[in-house]
Amino acid sequence: MEQRAVRLIPPVLCTVVLVGGLYHAAVAVEEFGGARLTAFAAGMLALLALEAPGPGRAPADRLPALPLLVVRGVLFTAVAVVDGSGVSWALFVLVPFTAYPAFGRRVAIGCAAGCVVLLSAGLTVLVPQWWVRSVYASGVLVFGLGMVLALSLAGAAVRERESRARLEESYERLALYAERVAELSAVEERYAPGRGAPASRPPLPPSGRGTGNSRHRARR
Repeated sequence: MEQRAVRLIPPVLCTVVLVGGLYHAAVAVEEFGGARLTAFAAGMLALLALEAPGPGRAPADRLPALPLLVVRGVLFTAVAVVDGSGVSWALFVLVPFTAYPAFGRRVAIGCAAGCVVLLSAGLTVLVPQWWVRSVYASGVLVFGLGMVLALSLAGAAVRERESRARLEESYERLALYAERVAELSAVEERYAPGRGAPASRPPLPPSGRGTGNSRHRARR
């Protein structure tokens, strides 16, 4: 999975939630309009500004991991409170999705469980005995499945990133080994016997045996 495609998931999801909320506001003006619509739109625009992709680093990439997670959680909760369509609860799948690469698998699972508990607590306060109503029960089930899918997707992205890092490290080691082997080969060729000698060699001195014979002839 391309890391660029993974970075596009938060802004795309925020855009979908914004369009869904505006459509609900256009259909049900009396239920969702005025101050609630303004607060919803302001919150979504803030999220889009936070997650906006660009040629460089996104604004979210410039913040530390823990404050960024807290800011996302606060904005998601604020948008969900003023949203009249209920579609903004889909934003909470980004909590474990973004927490996985920053804090690891255990923290991401804890964030996913906390989001499910938060949704259940909110329904308990707003809708008495929501668990006996199929609409709300199925909604919580789908929400939990979304958390599982977000964890799976984030885990796959993290594993791919780690694999690429290990592959790049292996390439760097191979390049270093190849460079060292080339240097050792050059040194071996430079100091190998018979290498680097001049083209015209001087005549070799006569051997000891030949010298003795010549002396013996001279005496005769």
